[in-house]
Amino acid sequence: MPMEVCVDESGIHGGSKRCVVAGLAGGRNDIVALESRWKDILQEFHIPPEVGFHAKTFFRRGKNGQRYGPYAGWSDQQAIDFAGNLVASVTDLELKPVGGAVSIEYFNSLSHNLRRWLTGGVYDQERKKWLTSGAPNKPYFFAFNEIAVGAAEHAKSGVKIDCICDRQDNFSGLAIQMWNYMKDEMQWYTGEHLGGIHFYSRFERISLQAADMHAFCLYHIESYRADTDNYEIAFVLHNIAKNGTHVKKLEKQAVDLMLPAYPPSLKEEDDRKLRVRESRQSNVHRE
Repeated sequence: MPMEVCVDESGIHGGSKRCVVAGLAGGRNDIVALESRWKDILQEFHIPPEVGFHAKTFFRRGKNGQRYGPYAGWSDQQAIDFAGNLVASVTDLELKPVGGAVSIEYFNSLSHNLRRWLTGGVYDQERKKWLTSGAPNKPYFFAFNEIAVGAAEHAKSGVKIDCICDRQDNFSGLAIQMWNYMKDEMQWYTGEHLGGIHFYSRFERISLQAADMHAFCLYHIESYRADTDNYEIAFVLHNIAKNGTHVKKLEKQAVDLMLPAYPPSLKEEDDRKLRVRESRQSNVHRE
């Protein structure tokens, strides 16, 4: 049976501490079953289909704990019952959570060349020339890489995976380029599992609403480990996100493991620029 991985992101807005790209992977029939059950839950709780579930609205609270949008006036018990039903629609089908979380501060501390390479830039070492651009200012694409790798790890021999993404006009072009490059040129990394990549709204593919819940809660994982007053987020983190244990933290340790494959000429250029900066700083201090 073909597989699908439904993907959404959180933390692409300005001022974010991290960028999370997270997905739920499973057999196509299971994803279809999720969408059917999710739709029934929305109907049961009187959420209009044209509104659907959006994590930012559901988990939002006012100063006095009031809820917003279609959840205005809900009791805490209504909210936890609703969240529990949504979570069960995912866990009962044993869908696999995958994804990556990038520390924005750490990502921005890396060299321009390294950020370009980590976000899909392909470099020809022999000709010393970039073949594809990458996106050195968009950590989304560093995390997106883990969607393909994570989903492929759950695929059985001969099974293809289609990537179902939330429609993002700013990211779709490079996401397609990265996915297809991994599909065609990096089979040693992802096997022969990658199929197509497609973009839909969260109303066209309701499973994207589940991916939205997953990504949103993972983005908030650190604050809600310390402060679990919003117990709906804590509940989702524990049951779907598995407290973040499945999501690859793309920080120094992860990057260090990738560096042996980093093109030597780019490393040399980075080292040369670093020596120049250090020399200038040293001269400034002497003055």
